Amino acid sequence: MSGDEILVYMLFIVLSVVYLFQLLKYILERKSIVEKRLEKNTIFFTLVLSVLFFYIIIKKAAAYDVVGKYVMFYIVFGVAWIYLFQTLLMPIFDFSWRDDIFGMKNKSALITYTSIMVSFALIYGGANIGDGPGWWCVLIAGILGMIVWFLIFIISNIANKIFYRITVERSFPTGIRFAMFSISISIILARACGGDWTSFVDTIKEFYVAWPVIPMMVVFLLIDKAVYKIEVEKNTNEVTDSLMTLSIGTGIIFIVISLLYSLMYLPSII
Repeated sequence: MSGDEILVYMLFIVLSVVYLFQLLKYILERKSIVEKRLEKNTIFFTLVLSVLFFYIIIKKAAAYDVVGKYVMFYIVFGVAWIYLFQTLLMPIFDFSWRDDIFGMKNKSALITYTSIMVSFALIYGGANIGDGPGWWCVLIAGILGMIVWFLIFIISNIANKIFYRITVERSFPTGIRFAMFSISISIILARACGGDWTSFVDTIKEFYVAWPVIPMMVVFLLIDKAVYKIEVEKNTNEVTDSLMTLSIGTGIIFIVISLLYSLMYLPSII
């Protein structure tokens, strides 16, 4: 490793250790929102699956010279990636996984945060696909995806007050809709981040393949507003169950569309 890679690696290790310490502290010292062990450790298991996803992507689709110690380098980079970007959730959306999940025992916040972890992992994983001269290629490509992700949900939050509904009203159907929509656009953003590095300008130009996230956002906001209106007007357990089923169904459609669209471009990047 070069000098800059060693310094960056040390930074990634520190950030990853801080994140793991915070997670373990809250998982082991506080009662979770549910009693079952599997659900109690949902966040930790999501991180473990994310690390496994990083390993598979790095081994199968990353640059040809990412071998040996560099595999661990990019895995640690991925954990630090999730940690760094999740710190923006509080100042931007007033969302705190520690307070909302463990403090307020909010189930909607739990599904929201785990889906955010998955979304960030997908975008980072996509940025690792293809050949490039260094770690900074992954950083630049991934940041493009993250900027779009945050813009999408800043707009969505202003339009429909999604995070207010999740954190204050504890709307579980809203949490489900957010989770599945977040994952669906992150699949497309992951594809947009992938590919061989040629130049910064070309990376931005090639990011155009992420264009479907814009009409998907519009459709999502319309569906979300309509479904939430029904939830408020007819607030019964039976209606809530039906809305959850509807939210899951529409979410699956979003994810399938995203997968099909992204698969169209896979031969060019692996």
